[in-house]
Amino acid sequence: MALKKLFYGVLMLTLLSFQALAQDYDRIRGIKKKLSATQDGIEEFQLLGDLAFEYRFAHPDSTIYFSQKAYELGLKLDLKLGLARPFNFIGVAYNYKGDRLAAYEAYAKALELAREQSDTLQIAHAKNNVGRVFFDQGLLSRSYDNFLEAIPLFEALQDSTGLAYGYQSLANLYKTQRDYDKAEDFFLKALAIRLKLKRTRDIMSAYTYLGRLYNESGDYTKATTCFLKADSGYASTKDQINLAEIRIFLAENYIEDNKIKEAEAIYEKGYEVIRKSNVIRFQPRAFITLGKILFLKNDYNNARAAFEKGLKVAREIKDIALQMEAYLYLSKVAEKLANPDAQLNNYNKYLILKDSLKDLDVARQIERLQFELQIEKKEQENKLLKINEERNNAIIIQQRYQNIALFAIAFSFLVVGLVIWRNNRRKAIANQALAKQNAEIESQRVEILKQNEELAIQNVKLSELNHEKDTLMSIVAHDLKSPLNRIRGLVEVIRLDSGELSEDRLKLLKMIETSTQAGVDLITDLLDVHEIEENRNVLKATI
Repeated sequence: MALKKLFYGVLMLTLLSFQALAQDYDRIRGIKKKLSATQDGIEEFQLLGDLAFEYRFAHPDSTIYFSQKAYELGLKLDLKLGLARPFNFIGVAYNYKGDRLAAYEAYAKALELAREQSDTLQIAHAKNNVGRVFFDQGLLSRSYDNFLEAIPLFEALQDSTGLAYGYQSLANLYKTQRDYDKAEDFFLKALAIRLKLKRTRDIMSAYTYLGRLYNESGDYTKATTCFLKADSGYASTKDQINLAEIRIFLAENYIEDNKIKEAEAIYEKGYEVIRKSNVIRFQPRAFITLGKILFLKNDYNNARAAFEKGLKVAREIKDIALQMEAYLYLSKVAEKLANPDAQLNNYNKYLILKDSLKDLDVARQIERLQFELQIEKKEQENKLLKINEERNNAIIIQQRYQNIALFAIAFSFLVVGLVIWRNNRRKAIANQALAKQNAEIESQRVEILKQNEELAIQNVKLSELNHEKDTLMSIVAHDLKSPLNRIRGLVEVIRLDSGELSEDRLKLLKMIETSTQAGVDLITDLLDVHEIEENRNVLKATI
């Protein structure tokens, strides 16, 4: 049983390396055609990712190249979702190249980006991929934890494709632990999803996984049913390499189920594909399978020839598991041919290889421990980087606040300076205006003083003129009053002698007296007015 499990493990690794021949080049050509025609950046990002994923089997380096191009385009487009997808594909590529640590780092980066963008789908894929890396390295507990985290996310998103991958990953883990019931349950769930999606290659892959489970658990009938369905599907798609793979599985299953004719018939179909492909790594498995069939048919000489051919190629490709199987069956053939020396010789070589395989198991365990230590180291480094990043972010935030505070202070000083400058400018302008006004006032004061001096001179002159006027008025009044008084006196004298005067003359005399009196009154009034003005001036001077 242990040898059979080892055989299937080696066979899967052998055939996995030839999935390049099963590469879907029609789909690749279709993607490239769309890629050359698209003008939309987001569509180009998606197509680059699809192209990278299709190259994962044949050309993992191309997967890395196109994934990096997709990531760079995503950064340029400033995508808010999906930037983790290229790193998940980069991890797949490194995993196919056998660089598990690089694959883990790529998945870790994908997980980090997916969390930053809250991209639940890529978080689920990253978790599932990390789980597969741990599973390949034999770290089953850690792989189990990641699978259990991935599956609920796929279920919540109702992502059927991702959920099928998750179920298959968990089923393989249960199969490794020989919990065949749980493994069958999850393989069947994955198959049901594949059937709904109607993708032939995925359906055939699901049947292959299920057939291998049934074969390992000893249920050869169910294994045959699954392998035949896979064989039919691969035949319809003309997928020759997967067809050869499934036919070898089917032939081995028939051998273990003791159905020699069926095993021989399906083997011939499978070997025809292997012969045409001329792929050397297929040949040792094919020759050993043929040897088993011939051995069961009791054709020991031809069986020995087939085992020796298989052994020769197995040595060339340094496949220890196949060499062990060839030596074991060669010892059985020698026993049947009654050749004890050959039997002992071949069996000893089998035991030597078995011991070396134990050494390989030890080396594998050491490698597993080293990988786990490397992962722990990477995780510790990531934790330290996160701590340093958080500390640096805290410092940056603190410095940012300090810069804001300094800017606020500087801005406050600037505002205060501007206010002071503005006030000083206003004061300067006001002082200039005030100085101008003072100059104008001073000029006006000087002008007023000048005018006052001129007025004083004029007043003196006016006063002198007024005095002259008064003097003249007094002289004129007295000079005019005296003749008028004489005229009035003469009128009185004439009136005394009025008996000799006629009435008309008396009237004239009366008129002369009246006019003379009026002139005297006028002169008297003028003198009174002059006296009043003189008294007023004296009063003002006194005050």
